[in-house]
Amino acid sequence: MSQMTIYVPEKEARAIRQGARRDKQSVSEWARVKLAACLKSAWPAGYSDLFGALKDETMRRPSQAEWEHDTGRRDF
Repeated sequence: MSQMTIYVPEKEARAIRQGARRDKQSVSEWARVKLAACLKSAWPAGYSDLFGALKDETMRRPSQAEWEHDTGRRDF
């Protein structure tokens, strides 16, 4: 496993130590778990179950301008 050194303000260092103590982990393990979670590129569990779950007739897609009346485009 690689070793890293990071520099954080004292206020954040205290919060990190408190979080590690609360979770009964070393500071290194606590930081590794938190950083790994931030790097995950997955949607939260149950995310796709939300599609179509909202039944509200007031939520409608606004009308859109026809292509000819839309914002002008430049050809490159």
